[in-house]
Amino acid sequence: MHKNCFLFLFIVNTVLLAQKKDSLGLLKKGYENFIGFGAGINAHTGFVGASSELKLYKLVFMRFGAGYGIWGPKVSGGFKIQDIRKNGFSFGVHYNYSFGVKSVNRNLGIQSKTPNVFGLPGTYSTYELRLLPASSLNIALTYNLRMNNGKAKYYVELSYGYRFEKTPYKIIDRPLSDLVELTNRSKTEMRITQPGGIGFAFGYLFGI
Repeated sequence: MHKNCFLFLFIVNTVLLAQKKDSLGLLKKGYENFIGFGAGINAHTGFVGASSELKLYKLVFMRFGAGYGIWGPKVSGGFKIQDIRKNGFSFGVHYNYSFGVKSVNRNLGIQSKTPNVFGLPGTYSTYELRLLPASSLNIALTYNLRMNNGKAKYYVELSYGYRFEKTPYKIIDRPLSDLVELTNRSKTEMRITQPGGIGFAFGYLFGI
């Protein structure tokens, strides 16, 4: 009877240790690399897209994103400093590159580059623009929430991006496209929609 009890306890203990080892292995695997999706405004994934975080060394992770935003297809790459063993904040830096859009219609005000020519300045109408490639260097503060026993995580992020291009757009397919420019108000509107500046993002990543 005692032998059977000891044998039973030995078997149970062996099984529990094996399960613990396997779970730790899965946990470790899930901790090291993540892939999933994200969305937001001025996010590294664009409005919506794919996101990944791959462990480089200890608390340093490589971060990649790809998606589509207001300025067309977008890709990004950078680094994050984070402790994936617990919930909390992380800091990151990433470079964003938007490929632009060949043709888009916008309701904007234009004015002549030469004073008192071509009518009144600031006339608002729908104009066809070409959005040229635009890039930014972003710093980001992210809150990470571990889920599913650490095998996945949810994140919410605030960022700010320095814009490298001043006016990455052009009025096209109009007879006076080289003779007119946007009003200051419309330039500000385009500047706000240009990639960079204040950003907000959220997403869900799975451990792989």
